[in-house]
Amino acid sequence: MKKIKKYMLSVIVLTASSMSNATTIVNTKITMLKTDKKYSHHVYIKTSVPHEAGAPECHSSPWSYVLEMDSELSKSMHSLLLSAYMSGKPISLTGNDTCTAHSTIEDLRRIEFASI
Repeated sequence: MKKIKKYMLSVIVLTASSMSNATTIVNTKITMLKTDKKYSHHVYIKTSVPHEAGAPECHSSPWSYVLEMDSELSKSMHSLLLSAYMSGKPISLTGNDTCTAHSTIEDLRRIEFASI
């Protein structure tokens, strides 16, 4: 039983530490969205509160996040981003602790609308 508890604690600690570099920008506004034929499956996002460079380590761009348009969920998230941009409403964005879609921009994982 002690071995199982130690194993589970190790998994929790490793999981928490692997997510520790993912960023969340709270109560921000979308200032710019970009799509480009060269990067046809990506939406680039800039926010009024800048993304902290180096968190995660791969992030070094002035863009806040990138959304890879690879699923129906991504299309829904893109609609939410457009809605937030057009309405000027504050949102919170959370990254994925990875820079897979673009090597210097954190991948977007979550969008939350803030209530005022």
